[in-house]
Amino acid sequence: MAIAGSKQAVARARAAVADRLTKTAAYLTASEEAQEVEDALRALRDPDDPDQALTTLESIDERLAELTVPYEEWEVLYRQRLQVERDLLRTGQVPADQGDAEEEQGTVGRLARAVKELIR
Repeated sequence: MAIAGSKQAVARARAAVADRLTKTAAYLTASEEAQEVEDALRALRDPDDPDQALTTLESIDERLAELTVPYEEWEVLYRQRLQVERDLLRTGQVPADQGDAEEEQGTVGRLARAVKELIR
């Protein structure tokens, strides 16, 4: 039982670290292109204008769909993007119905189209 408790504690600690890393001033990527996206995401942490935040998320989605960086960096950026959107939804900065529509038409839709193009 103690081992299961230890594993749960490690899992909780890992989740807490991963969540808070997005909110630090440190870059989690190495390439200049990826760091520019990180800067854009960082600017959305406390937006003055929720509508502008949505527009910026759309712009970031477009950049992610075309970004040519190592996959590990792309995953970091995508996770950060999802965490930013989650935080905006939690604080009411982005209406939930608009966030859902953005997810369907945003990153996921663009990525699906990009994959289809690559397969052709």
